[in-house]
Amino acid sequence: MKQLRLSLAMALFWGLCGGAVLAQDSGSSGSGGSGGSSGGGGSGSSSGGSSGSGSTSGSGGNGSSGSSSESEDTSSGASTSFGSPGLTPGGSTIQPTTPSGGQGPAGAGNGSPSGTGGTGGGILNGTTTNPTMPPGVVLPSGPIRGGGSATSGSAPTFTVPSLYGQGAQTFVGGQGRLSRPRYQYSGSIQIGADDNVLSTPTSPFTSPAVFQEVEISPAIPEQDGLAPNTPTGPGVLPGHGQGNFPAPQNGFHKVVLAPAQPAKFQKVLVSPAVPSQPRIASFVFQANVGASMQFASHKSLFTLDANINSTTYTNRPGRASDPGGSLGLIYAYRFTPRVQFSLTVNASYLSQPDTSLVNSNANNQGSFFPFTIKADASYQWARRFSTVTSLTEDGIQYQEAAAQNSSFHETVFGQEARYLWSPRLTAIGEVRYSVKSNDDPQLDSNTVELLAGAEFIMSRRFSGSLRIGVSSQDLTLTGYTTTSPYFETSLNWRYSTAGLLSLTARYGFENPIDIHSSVTTLRLSVGATQAFSRRLRGGLTISFADSNNQETASDVSSAFTSDQRSITAGLNVEYLYSRHITFTGSYTYTSTMNTGGFNNAGSFQDYYRNQLFLGVSYTF
Repeated sequence: MKQLRLSLAMALFWGLCGGAVLAQDSGSSGSGGSGGSSGGGGSGSSSGGSSGSGSTSGSGGNGSSGSSSESEDTSSGASTSFGSPGLTPGGSTIQPTTPSGGQGPAGAGNGSPSGTGGTGGGILNGTTTNPTMPPGVVLPSGPIRGGGSATSGSAPTFTVPSLYGQGAQTFVGGQGRLSRPRYQYSGSIQIGADDNVLSTPTSPFTSPAVFQEVEISPAIPEQDGLAPNTPTGPGVLPGHGQGNFPAPQNGFHKVVLAPAQPAKFQKVLVSPAVPSQPRIASFVFQANVGASMQFASHKSLFTLDANINSTTYTNRPGRASDPGGSLGLIYAYRFTPRVQFSLTVNASYLSQPDTSLVNSNANNQGSFFPFTIKADASYQWARRFSTVTSLTEDGIQYQEAAAQNSSFHETVFGQEARYLWSPRLTAIGEVRYSVKSNDDPQLDSNTVELLAGAEFIMSRRFSGSLRIGVSSQDLTLTGYTTTSPYFETSLNWRYSTAGLLSLTARYGFENPIDIHSSVTTLRLSVGATQAFSRRLRGGLTISFADSNNQETASDVSSAFTSDQRSITAGLNVEYLYSRHITFTGSYTYTSTMNTGGFNNAGSFQDYYRNQLFLGVSYTF
């Protein structure tokens, strides 16, 4: 049934793409011949999607390429009908820029030394997030292949819808990401320390051994019988002297055959003692190898980031090493000036929790595989009106048997309508429908989200997007339905010529714990990057998640509420020693606090963790 549903979804999606191509009016053109394709967008966050799951693109331990110091792509602001730059009332082009050398703050949310799988905020893969520019700015002919600069009149420009919850990404030929060589490779080595490799709770649950006395043999009562009395012969009768006397009367007397035996008992262990889990610190070594590719022509755009890594602990029980890796891919193709198709892939293999991942668990549950695949078909219907049709496959697969019930797979259908209200403001209406399958079929659910919002540019330095609405979640097996407010936002503020501050936030449904629960979560990520000089730059990231579980039951006394708050803060510094060599340093703090739950059991899972790393990366 799931395969049939997926096949029908793909057929519908490609049918919409084909219909858009057939509906394209070749006689329509953009103003001044500068046509463009459809409206961008695609920011937001699905009710259960694992948005931002893992695609850091560099080697230097913090998710960045480390040795790159080129300027970021320049966004063109809000777009006119065919994607050409919008104008301010005074007639000047809006050209917000980003600080040099920025790939955006690294994701510190995963607890791994390399930051693999973190999302950062606002800048992805070395491009500026430009929430208001629709995809498909007109491209002159001729490819631009990295390593060189392009004049403003010949540079191909693409604006690609990003994953839900993130602003669109703008790529300009010869700038930022597209100024690099077509192929780039990197390797890094880091050494550091971790003061809680097992995520040991601060106040772990302990209990003494419990014994019970078990009867191994029952009590045996005394066994007796009767024996006849024996006649007496001549003897001495007190008071009468010696002589023959009459025999006593015939009779019986009691005889003990076997004495009584008491019952025997033995102590049997019912439950062993649960000792306090020790807090273990260890030195950590990590090696990382990465590769990237970037290419743009007047018709297509392609970027690829891949890395594999291995983390080894000198003092950890059980397996000493954890493998890891990530893959990030963006592909866009412009069929006509009105029609554009794009594909975004993010996948990673992580061994530590990542607070920024939707539907992920803040407690350590072993290695897991989060992934997101999103396809968008954009169509420009008129100068101000465009639509984006999207299909997303995402999920998280846990490897440990004890965590399998947390694994899920989700299909999300999205339809977005965009109206260019002004060069600085694009109004948006969107509907999303998601079908989620869990390893536990009792938790399968359908979710509908109705959203309205806008993408805006307040000034040359500040831009963002906002979507608010209502979400309804229905458990397919039990029919249990709940509704909740929903919102998501993405903001970018260039506070100085060398600094950028970004924020992403989402509130909505996430995976229920059981058939009687409803889980809503607020996730907030803030990232800042600052270039202190041409060689030195730093970044700060803070990821916060507040997950509330409302447990309802037919028995009111069994209902309860539990809450889990997690925070991950990361600080990283990079020093560009030479064109190929970069020295890196990073610090990460992770903390989780649980309240409520049945018998307040969640408090036994609270923990904190500190990680410190120094490393060097080589890029060529």
